[in-house]
Amino acid sequence: MNTISIQKHNVSYNKSRKTFSCEISDLGRNFDIGKNFIRLVNDKTKNFSTFNFDKTDYYGSGEDREIGGWWYKSNDGYKLLIIND
Repeated sequence: MNTISIQKHNVSYNKSRKTFSCEISDLGRNFDIGKNFIRLVNDKTKNFSTFNFDKTDYYGSGEDREIGGWWYKSNDGYKLLIIND
């Protein structure tokens, strides 16, 4: 299971949308975006949430179509967006 640390990986949070977000470049070379589960950990409190893969966002069309990011959802209603920068 991949683990993302809120403090170490520059994770942002949008309270009104209940959405965490970060850029894939902040996660390091060994991070495997294809995994089905991601654990988001708060190193200060040791609390964590587990997110399941939901969908991939694309932008552009045809041959110019590129991945914009990957969405994950938790069982408690939170979302995680990993942006393909």
